[in-house]
Amino acid sequence: MAISRILKFLLIFVFLIEGNVFAGLLALKCKLAITCSGPDIPNAVILIKDGVIDQVGPSSRVKIPWNADVIDASDKVVMPGYILAHTSEGLDRENEFIPDTPFLNTYDAIDPFRRFFKHALRSGITTILVMPGNNTRFGGMGTIVKPVGKTVDEMLIRTPYGLKISLRPAGGFTRMGHMQRIRQKLDSVRRYLKEYEQRKKEAQQAGKPFKEEIPFEIKPLVDLLQGRLLAFVYCPLASDVVRALQLIKHYKFRAVLVLGPRTYRAAPLIKKAKVPVILPPNVVFLEEDEFTGKKTRRILPLVFRKAGVRFAFQIDSTSYKARFPWQVAAEAVKFGLSRRDAFAAFTTVPAQIIGMAGEIGQIRKGYKANLQLLTGDPLDPRTWVDKVLIDGEVVYDRSKDEYLKELLGKKERMEKEKK
Repeated sequence: MAISRILKFLLIFVFLIEGNVFAGLLALKCKLAITCSGPDIPNAVILIKDGVIDQVGPSSRVKIPWNADVIDASDKVVMPGYILAHTSEGLDRENEFIPDTPFLNTYDAIDPFRRFFKHALRSGITTILVMPGNNTRFGGMGTIVKPVGKTVDEMLIRTPYGLKISLRPAGGFTRMGHMQRIRQKLDSVRRYLKEYEQRKKEAQQAGKPFKEEIPFEIKPLVDLLQGRLLAFVYCPLASDVVRALQLIKHYKFRAVLVLGPRTYRAAPLIKKAKVPVILPPNVVFLEEDEFTGKKTRRILPLVFRKAGVRFAFQIDSTSYKARFPWQVAAEAVKFGLSRRDAFAAFTTVPAQIIGMAGEIGQIRKGYKANLQLLTGDPLDPRTWVDKVLIDGEVVYDRSKDEYLKELLGKKERMEKEKK
């Protein structure tokens, strides 16, 4: 009897230990895993533990633990969730009426119930940097969120992140006046910092406590000049790129360029400066010569790829051909960009830009399980996003999408009425 009790105790102990080891364990089986970190893996298994990818490989090598929850997506394609490194959607308004508001934060203006976030989730987007708009000078700071949650705190990943600077004239100024105001502001902050450090040094030498706080109105600019904030500099024209690079070099701050369509002419300068860029949503456009009327197709991803510039894509819900990530990526591939580079522009590169490289944007061990399950090829317009996982949890399921059911139901009814 004593031996029997001991054996029972040992069995219970083993089960408890195994249950603890595999707590929160999820296995995802798929037809193809597009890893964005190496070769694609057919018939893949992805093991997820506590929201983080623990193993990934072909089903012949990765064994599914007996007590793991299993998502059988054997007929689906899995890839990392898309990342938007820049958008001004999801806000009640993109900019204030006054152009100099570096102290503002989009955290205070994000509306979790905006349709943009629901549509983002349906499109396989799992991480978004919401920045102030471009009609500004110093527009304020950004907030990194996931498109899930009823409050900003539930959505929140990180804030503040990034400071918007726009070189498009605002507040009734010409370009000359706009640029002069930018320089004046940065010079005044630099002078303040120098004097602040001097006062701090004198207090330390005198053995006195130094309690002076940096005014909140200029704190983001101080953080920018001291390397704690990354500037997102909007450049609508190629000439603005030249000015932006001069500012970056002179004031020695870290930056990403948010580009307008006709900035492609400055690609060699951007390459030399080693600054990453975010391309406009419409990555292919026709440019008309003002003298001859001749139209030339400009393919921005190819221009910047050939120049050796790192670039990320963005979307625009008001554009019929750049509303969804797959549209932007597919158009770029149609005109010559490799699939690998197209996927990278929505995964690995934006992850680097928003400071989350090593956390998201790839399917590999140690990365967050931010994944999208697709019914087919990601660039095929007939493909649907079937499920979305964020931190290993299913946050979107197409079979439960009431909006989509209603939309498709209306379409089916209209088709029946036509017949």
